[in-house]
Amino acid sequence: MHGWGGTSAQLGSLVAPLVSAHFRVVAFDAPGHGRSEAGAGGPGTGHAVEFGQALDEVAARFGPAHAVVAHSMGAIATLLAVKHGWLGSERLVFLAPMDTLARYLDEFAQQLHIGPRVLDRLHRRILVRVGYPVSEFDLAKLATEVPRPPLLIVHDRGDRDVPFGFVERLVEVWPGATLQATEGLGHRRILSDPDVIASAVQFVRDADSTDAPRADSSAADARDRSGQASIAAASSW
Repeated sequence: MHGWGGTSAQLGSLVAPLVSAHFRVVAFDAPGHGRSEAGAGGPGTGHAVEFGQALDEVAARFGPAHAVVAHSMGAIATLLAVKHGWLGSERLVFLAPMDTLARYLDEFAQQLHIGPRVLDRLHRRILVRVGYPVSEFDLAKLATEVPRPPLLIVHDRGDRDVPFGFVERLVEVWPGATLQATEGLGHRRILSDPDVIASAVQFVRDADSTDAPRADSSAADARDRSGQASIAAASSW
């Protein structure tokens, strides 16, 4: 599950190692991103609710997930899908997860010298547009409201998008979570780093007691076998 403004190709480095480990990989572009059709807001737009609905549709089509690997806002979308949809997963891997939408909006307001009244109107418009308040887009809050399977978090100490201190707090509210810190990878280079990829694949494998394939992909089409499945989601919650 890629992040806002990203595509499934950003997670492409995970595909071959996971397939070699006998897993079937499904990657997709969220509405308004990559090769998928535009979402409700039009081309080049998208939000966490649409992302979560798309992930839910993927789970409905391909079946329960052994693991979900998510980057940035994709982590919030994943927990939204768990909370409001039918997505279930035995393991989760969050790479440079986004913390809260509220913090981003506060920083945006400060940069543009937007006052409290205008910021409050922005919060209300978001509620009308996506159907959820800004407070819902808080990864640590969501973590206390959903089942918490084993979780690996990989985050760079120098990430300029999400402070490292946030993931340290997330680990505190997620029993059994594992935090792996990196240096010099930032918010996006972390997705292609060989050591990060190896850690993510090993964590996904850890719950698998055998080397048998997780699912038979012989009947999947070529796009599925390459790990690409662009799906424009219908609203499911």
